[in-house]
Amino acid sequence: MTRPLILAWVLSVGSALRRSRAKTLGARLARRDVQLVVALDWVEVRAFHTLVAAVVAGGRSIPLLWHSYPDWELAKSQNNLEEGLIRLLRSLAPAKVKVVLLADRGFGRAELARTLLGLVSVSFVIRVKPQVKVRHPKFTGKLVDYPVKKGMQRVLRGAQFRADDPLPVNVVVRWPKGLPEKRDEPWFLITDLGKKSAL
Repeated sequence: MTRPLILAWVLSVGSALRRSRAKTLGARLARRDVQLVVALDWVEVRAFHTLVAAVVAGGRSIPLLWHSYPDWELAKSQNNLEEGLIRLLRSLAPAKVKVVLLADRGFGRAELARTLLGLVSVSFVIRVKPQVKVRHPKFTGKLVDYPVKKGMQRVLRGAQFRADDPLPVNVVVRWPKGLPEKRDEPWFLITDLGKKSAL
């Protein structure tokens, strides 16, 4: 896909993009080995819950796609709404673009990860709750019981995520030094990326 076509795609997806950011993003997507890092998050906008997919670029996020839902619609199936937006994002992105989704604990469900594993050119890094069980030759049990200390980063490759209907993923255990006191805790992530990409 040529640079003008990619730029047109970026401009058509999110009308809230400023032209300067769109040009930066378009230039990024014009490269051969393209990887688009997209953060997923739920935000409340007045009486609505809005699911936002935003590109992470240069320390900022650029909204690409979003959809708002009233409470009653969210209660029906939040899973279906999230999967639908992800599938739409993948269908709108150029075929050569690999989408890497970043998501917080609210998205840390085995069902969502299983769906993402089935999508072409989609990878994920999802933070999970520490009470979840994993099985790996080096550790079996709840992640909260994993022996972790500050400065640690480990990848349990091919771990079985969840006790019931386990999912084979890489589990990342990371506790960076120097975090603010309120956020000073280990992070547990699941991903289908390799070791170097995951850390």
